Amino acid sequence: MNAKQIAIIFLSNIIVGLSIIFWFLYFQEEKYIVSEVRENSQYEFINPLLECNINFNYYNPNNVSQKIEKYITEQIEWKNISDIGYYVRLLKNGATFGYNQDAEFVPASLIKVPLWIAVLKNISMYDLDEEVMLDFENFESQQRNFWQDKLKNNSTYTLRDMISQMLINSDNIAATWFLSYIWIDKIYNVYNHFWLKNLDFKQDDSVKISSKNYASFFRVLYNASYLSREESEYMLGLLAQSNFKIWLRWLLPDAVKIANKFWERHILDTWEKQIHDCWIIFLEKQPYVICVMTKWKDFDKQLKIIQNISKMVYDEIKILK
Repeated sequence: MNAKQIAIIFLSNIIVGLSIIFWFLYFQEEKYIVSEVRENSQYEFINPLLECNINFNYYNPNNVSQKIEKYITEQIEWKNISDIGYYVRLLKNGATFGYNQDAEFVPASLIKVPLWIAVLKNISMYDLDEEVMLDFENFESQQRNFWQDKLKNNSTYTLRDMISQMLINSDNIAATWFLSYIWIDKIYNVYNHFWLKNLDFKQDDSVKISSKNYASFFRVLYNASYLSREESEYMLGLLAQSNFKIWLRWLLPDAVKIANKFWERHILDTWEKQIHDCWIIFLEKQPYVICVMTKWKDFDKQLKIIQNISKMVYDEIKILK
């Protein structure tokens, strides 16, 4: 055997060895460990994070992420959608996956969740029964609740009523009122804690946020790591009362508990529609947050794609231990 043959055999063995290592790392479950200590208390919607160490088997999501990426690629090729980004994070072990998850979209009414986090950061839960008088003439926003107007002009409501309408029914009057009630610099100070320096409630198409960044609001609520436990539980409890169930929720079993924020935005100059939905799916063994953001000109097609991605993620995660 000459030197050239020995070299070829040697290189072949190296290639085979590297292929085996790559296959193992890419397709098998990773063995490094992330352990968490959570309170596991009486709360219904939150699970406070007390301590985190890198210590347990980490779920490898490659199979489902590749399946969804193939589906998205097909939808783009078939011109059923022009742009999409989604992000999933398992809330107990931190595993993440997604597609185009850093792409930015117009948040529109999704901004109400960080706004409400800012409200509770500046108003005590004990003060939510304070009554206030609404005067719509002072507000520029004319768009109201997604279904029907429940806040009446020149009427008295508690702050708790206003918050409920802002989150459950996405009422813009309630949101605009809170912007006038709390110093705007205090609201932006909270936004800056989430690296959202340019985020504004105004319906400005230049303001953008990604599915990954938006999911952070749901994570801090679930972990009770920014607001108090009572405030986080209260907020997720309101989001869980949303009766708009035709998006991510549509193909999931009714018994599965969820908390969500959705919205759509029409860009008049281009007729483009941006449709977004973000949820916590409260699976007992493995709760997770999922955010999907889309662009195109066909509401029904975008809606169907959001529903199908949600179902593929759910079918994968529901069988995890």
